[in-house]
Amino acid sequence: MDKVVTGCGFTEYFLNNNIPTILCSPRKALLKNKHEQHLKKSKEDPKILPTYHFKNEIDKDINIDFNLTEKLSEEEKVQIKKDIKEYILGLRRNLSNYICTTQTPPKILVTYDSLKHVLDTIYEMDLSLINQFQVVVDEFQSIFMDSRFKASTELDFVTILQNVPNVCYLSATPMMKEYLEQMDEFKDLPYYQLNWAPEHLIQPTIK
Repeated sequence: MDKVVTGCGFTEYFLNNNIPTILCSPRKALLKNKHEQHLKKSKEDPKILPTYHFKNEIDKDINIDFNLTEKLSEEEKVQIKKDIKEYILGLRRNLSNYICTTQTPPKILVTYDSLKHVLDTIYEMDLSLINQFQVVVDEFQSIFMDSRFKASTELDFVTILQNVPNVCYLSATPMMKEYLEQMDEFKDLPYYQLNWAPEHLIQPTIK
């Protein structure tokens, strides 16, 4: 989906409708800001739904870190991996509890890197549950831009999305349609572009 302009309310539509939604963003700061906005607004306006921020503070490639840190002993590496596993399991337990107890449609905010943990949690609860969710990949052009410095992470992200039934790749600055059609993961997807009426657009005045 090429929304053409930023700030048009497309992600807000997904976060306030009655469809369970997983909003994926490439940047933690954007998710934090969106979550805090909804937390505040939902207390004042019942139409604004609260969100759940799947906040993974240690989301990185542990093998790369180990390669860069030669001083770690094998025992220390084993312990770190064990600690990370327990940390992720804690995040997944909290997410599962949220999905089971929320009184509104689940609205989950997560980075590209951590989507795998969210999906694993949902699959573990009920494999068919994912069919109820809409996965929104915001700023999806970042998949290609960020692949310059974390190619394997971006490839893994696109790969796991191939098994998700309802995915919307969303951007105001998308990759060219002709380019996407050269890639197996995107070539058969329908491509939409919003056609804004002139009266709906306000050109900024730059001083």
